[in-house]
Amino acid sequence: MSKNIFWKDPIHDVIEFDEQDAWMQDLVDTKEVQRLSDIMQLGCSSRIYPSATHTRLVHSLGVYKLAKIFINKLQPDMPIDVRKCFLTACLLHDIGHGPHSHSFEFWMTNAGAEFDHEKMAKEIILSKDSEINKVLVANNVSPESVVKIISKNVDKKYTWLKTLLSSQVDVDRMDYLLRDSHYTGVQYGLIDYDVLLNWTMIVDNQLVFTKRAIQLLEHILIGRNHMYSQVYENKTSYCYDIIAGKIFRRIFDLAKTDYKFVDKYNLLNFLDPWIKGTKIDINKWTEFNDHVIYMILKGMLYEKDKYLVKLANSYFYKNEFIVERVNHSEMKKFQIDENSDDRYYKDEVELRNTIYNTREPIQIFDSQTNKIHPFEHFSSLINGLLKNELSNNNKIYILFRLNDKI
Repeated sequence: MSKNIFWKDPIHDVIEFDEQDAWMQDLVDTKEVQRLSDIMQLGCSSRIYPSATHTRLVHSLGVYKLAKIFINKLQPDMPIDVRKCFLTACLLHDIGHGPHSHSFEFWMTNAGAEFDHEKMAKEIILSKDSEINKVLVANNVSPESVVKIISKNVDKKYTWLKTLLSSQVDVDRMDYLLRDSHYTGVQYGLIDYDVLLNWTMIVDNQLVFTKRAIQLLEHILIGRNHMYSQVYENKTSYCYDIIAGKIFRRIFDLAKTDYKFVDKYNLLNFLDPWIKGTKIDINKWTEFNDHVIYMILKGMLYEKDKYLVKLANSYFYKNEFIVERVNHSEMKKFQIDENSDDRYYKDEVELRNTIYNTREPIQIFDSQTNKIHPFEHFSSLINGLLKNELSNNNKIYILFRLNDKI
């Protein structure tokens, strides 16, 4: 009999691959998955919360653990092939993240390029050059089926699985709220998922919650909203993100000219897919992690371009920039001249987080009427907060500029 493979975890105590899932250790051992151990979950947030250096790998394992708990309770007799595909999708859902996680997408957008971590995940899983693809095929797991689950394209009788992995209250969010709260030291994201599980059901192939879960669901939504304002959209953390984005924009602008990069650490070639439009090489992708991006940014200190040096000095040493949170009316006074230094020294970012998305509602089952209703039908608290959000004057922006007091 093979031994269970397990990890100790401060969030879920023990994460294990039992005998049925032991083959997934081969997935964890692939270069593509191990790369996630060098990708920080919260990117630049570690500049503000120094202990927030946890990685995408441990988060992915946490999502797997929660998904397994829920399906074992909700449908213990699930067909083995469906179970394998779903748990695999949970483990691999973040496989396409760039360095510094969501920050990389923000940086590339700022630089005028594009990157989508979900598209990248599909490419990795489906590529016959990836170790992941080989492990899946060897264990009779369809890479195409895994990609469909990650893409929210599931058979109608398993609609609830799509909701379990990707919705407003899913195993992904449960883990990152718990984990990010723990490692940042804030308390907003604490969730009692054991209690929530007892109030979770499958009705008409949909994942629903009983009316007893309403207060707990309100707590989760409000807690996530506070995590956004205090952690994910922290203005000082955003400042470093914007500075890095400006560095990449300047690199991309210079690449269109005859400027000769010093490229002190010979790493700028990692950016070729976005600068030159070349295809991303799966093997090279496994080496593209936080350490590489850190040294690319560090190398800008040695360039001959004044913008790169000023921005890099602010990123690593004395920050010459400030950020402000302002409302819609204050933002109108902020002007950016794209033909001046403003394009590198100024920016504005609209904070788009919403407390609740009515277009993809949480479903509540009313046992008295045997009917399913959207969550907002029962929560006056969330309805009140939503009405407040709809006001134009309540939009919040991050303004980024040079600190003229330095």
